[in-house]
Amino acid sequence: GWSCGDSYAGTPREVCQVNEDDCTGEMVLKGCSLVVPCGAPAAALLLDPTQCQSIEEGTTCIAQCAPEDCIGGGPVELSCPNLNTVIDRSPTVKSGSCSVLCEVCSTEDFVDSDAQLNSISGSVIFGPVHKSGDFSVTQIGGYRILFVDDCGAQIGEDIGYVEKDDSEY
Repeated sequence: GWSCGDSYAGTPREVCQVNEDDCTGEMVLKGCSLVVPCGAPAAALLLDPTQCQSIEEGTTCIAQCAPEDCIGGGPVELSCPNLNTVIDRSPTVKSGSCSVLCEVCSTEDFVDSDAQLNSISGSVIFGPVHKSGDFSVTQIGGYRILFVDDCGAQIGEDIGYVEKDDSEY
């Protein structure tokens, strides 16, 4: 039987490839793919963007959480599957996590002021950001606007983004 060469993985098979111009056939081997490293971890993991940006197949990498005032936790152990052939595959989290430590002080319930079906309009009102009651938080660029259910789980995609300024929200 056939086997894939070094740095390739898969199940090789013989295929008769027909040249349609002159109806000649040629036997070729298919089914082997180049083994590649995994790509960068997903931004949603909140990791330090300078760490574990490429992880060799069959190995692990330890990343710290992003060095931001409002991000905590970690470290996070990431792995890339043995014999990975998927280009830019996100690595798998083996252990650890990072989380957002800051939140806005208060929010008011959103009220839809648009009576049209499949359309919403209204105002989102919220207070300043804090970390465990400390309002001297820096490194905030803005606020993602999204809907959540009664348990705080996000519903759908983000619906907006508000740049931070010194206004009251």
